Amino acid sequence: PYGELLEKTRGILMDHRKQSFKERLARAFLLKGLLRSTSALATASQLLRLYTWTGIPKLITGSFISRLLPRKFVFSQHLLPNFSGKSFKKSHADVLHTPTGTETPKERVGLFSGCILDVSEAEIHEASLTLLRAARYEVVVPGDQGCCGALHVHNGERNTARELAEKHRNAFEPRKLDRIVTNAAGCGAQLKELHHLFPEAPENEIGRWKELENKTIDLLELIASETKVLDQLNWSSEPVTVIYDAPCHLMHAQGVDANPRRLIGSRSGVKLVPLPESHWCCGSAGIYNLVQPELAGSVLQRKIDSI
Repeated sequence: PYGELLEKTRGILMDHRKQSFKERLARAFLLKGLLRSTSALATASQLLRLYTWTGIPKLITGSFISRLLPRKFVFSQHLLPNFSGKSFKKSHADVLHTPTGTETPKERVGLFSGCILDVSEAEIHEASLTLLRAARYEVVVPGDQGCCGALHVHNGERNTARELAEKHRNAFEPRKLDRIVTNAAGCGAQLKELHHLFPEAPENEIGRWKELENKTIDLLELIASETKVLDQLNWSSEPVTVIYDAPCHLMHAQGVDANPRRLIGSRSGVKLVPLPESHWCCGSAGIYNLVQPELAGSVLQRKIDSI
């Protein structure tokens, strides 16, 4: 596949290309440092939460100051998520969350929390946990899990990506889970292709990686099959019109598109309106909107116009 070929080529180039001091510093801090450490991410989340609370980001983006600062920096202020200041996985580490009610558990699943998402937008993981329990799943959040390694693979850091893959397997494999549930499309796509990082591994090792990959499933794909259970929940009866914008890594990389639409459209009172060019990229592409804001912005504008 083109993506695999591209990522392998980036890895080869990284081994033979001379890097500037600035690039080496950024890679050491972000890819080899921050994203590999839960405690460092939690600390950064606390600091950024405080930074957001001061109102500085709004001051930068909403005043003349934006014209005095580098465009990339100003653009990044718009993208700051709601940092929680703590790690979701550490708050739920290895607690067996049983299904809501008295029903017999359908399966035991592991919830993947990621790196950045683990310390930001906590309501996404909390809602995922609530939904899985309501659908009769036992849920475990391994406290020793880590980053999926997607950013590392995309940037040619394949050795670090292999370390993270091993950490992921060591966290989930011993727990004998039926499924590994993801709620971030980019992470899910990476976790379904881990064996590509080990092309010279023996056949039995490749088999272990593929077994782990086959257990990995996106939350929307899993829950879409639970319509009978979902019908028993208390949903808002207020009519609402919605559009569904398919995440690129879910639609193109994982091949999941029909189930989320079916899930949303099956809810009472929901009018699902087709989105023209739902397949079109939003311009984010991981961190591409940070490193190439102008090109990413033009891609995003086409998406906005279609909406």
